[in-house]
Amino acid sequence: MTSQPPHPTDARTQPGSRTPERIPVAERLVIEHRPDEEAFVLLELAADPTAPATAPREVGRIDYARDGSGWDLLHTEVAATHGGRGLAGRLVRAAADHVLAEATASGEPALLMASCSYASGWLARHPDDYRAVLSPAA
Repeated sequence: MTSQPPHPTDARTQPGSRTPERIPVAERLVIEHRPDEEAFVLLELAADPTAPATAPREVGRIDYARDGSGWDLLHTEVAATHGGRGLAGRLVRAAADHVLAEATASGEPALLMASCSYASGWLARHPDDYRAVLSPAA
C-alpha cells in the first residue's frame, strides 16, 4: 500500500496552540484535536478539497477530561460506516501521543488514564510507548 500525501487542508500545530491540530490518518481522514470540546475528532474530508462549501464530516471521536496534569480518556466511538479499520485505535494513539508530547515539551509531569474500556485495553497493549505518562490504573 502506498502512502497518500496529506490533504491540502491538513495542518499540525504544537500542543497548546489555538489552531486545530490535524493528523493525517488515511486518504481523506484526519484527526483534529479540539481542546475546547476536550476531544480528538476523526474527520472525513471532502472528496474535492477545492470545494469550499463542503465541511468535513465527523465520523469518530475520543472524549477526555482534563484536570491539571491528569488526562482521563472517557469515551471512544467510530461510525459504523468506518468501523473495522483500526480508527478507534488511531484516536486513542492520537490522544496518548498528544499527552506525551505535551509533557515532554513542557517538562511537567502528566498522568494518562482511561475510564473508557476500549482506550484502557488499547493502552494496556501498548504500555512501553506511554510508560512515562501512564497511570498505574490505566
